[in-house]
Amino acid sequence: MKIGVVTQKDVARKAGVSPATVSHVLGNRPGFAYARNTRFRVFDAARELRYVPNLVSASLRKQRTWTIGLILPALDNAIVIRKFDIIEREFRRAGYHVLMGLSRGEVATERTYLDGFYSRRVDGVVIFPMLRNGEIEHLRRLMEAQFPSVIVGEHEDSEGLDFSYVDVNREQGHEMAVQHLIEHGHHRIGFIFPRFEGGGRRRRGAERALRTQGLPLEERWIRHVEKGSFAEALPLARSLLGGAIEASPTAIVCSGGSPAAAVLRAAQETGLAIPKDLALVSFGDDDLAVHGPTLVTTVSHCEEAVGTKACEELIRLIEQPDAERRHISVEPKLILRNSCGCEERQNEK
Repeated sequence: MKIGVVTQKDVARKAGVSPATVSHVLGNRPGFAYARNTRFRVFDAARELRYVPNLVSASLRKQRTWTIGLILPALDNAIVIRKFDIIEREFRRAGYHVLMGLSRGEVATERTYLDGFYSRRVDGVVIFPMLRNGEIEHLRRLMEAQFPSVIVGEHEDSEGLDFSYVDVNREQGHEMAVQHLIEHGHHRIGFIFPRFEGGGRRRRGAERALRTQGLPLEERWIRHVEKGSFAEALPLARSLLGGAIEASPTAIVCSGGSPAAAVLRAAQETGLAIPKDLALVSFGDDDLAVHGPTLVTTVSHCEEAVGTKACEELIRLIEQPDAERRHISVEPKLILRNSCGCEERQNEK
């Protein structure tokens, strides 16, 4: 290979494809569909040769910056970190750079990042939005500007906003969890739901599973968390388990790893053995579920599928600005472990 600037012809020779294929793949040209393996060969060859496209001239020609804005709530749990890793990987493979911002649970911070991304002319944004008390005006402005945007996560307060959404089906996931506990013989089931971010959908799924068996959703066995931290959830878990045994739930479904950890602590404090005296299912397969002292049955967030589909959807909107916005729901998986009364299994239900 000649010494000097690496060209698309060099990448084509390395990948075993034509220069036109390299141009189409690296340029994300609409109307040209290539097999996933072909695209990866081109990107791998470009990385190995350290090919650097002329982004300035490309941006002038195509009015693109090849950058994506990504807003996450925080990097404080394994699920969010896995989603970030998948999203960054998929955009990098497609030739984009990712600029990340952390809202840290604050709508004002989220708004600031969106304004900054927009002023830097990113090609689109992926948002894990913090929707609190109907504070959606910043998202409404984004929608009215018809800026390519994808929301990850189902949010009750975002109804009516014309965005593309990608998320695991939380309603179906909670229905699966409750149905599984009923199959284990549990009729008194408690819940720790998030107050926002799809909490209503989770409740509907749980209620449907109970109703099919003629069982009520007992309000006295429902608690709500705002941010879902361990410190916040622990007194709620204690209140669920602190009454008379005959008036307490025999199983609990939690909104995430930290509330699940709080239930395990509260059960230990009250002398309840998992799963003999109390069964537990958590929504979200984090490190605690796999590596903690009790292996927790979980409904998976399906991070790989959600992250990949979010990237594909945003690229579709960038390439087709007038395309319809879609709501993409990923089917959840129930991962069976010890905490529900099953022996640990590798299979998924």
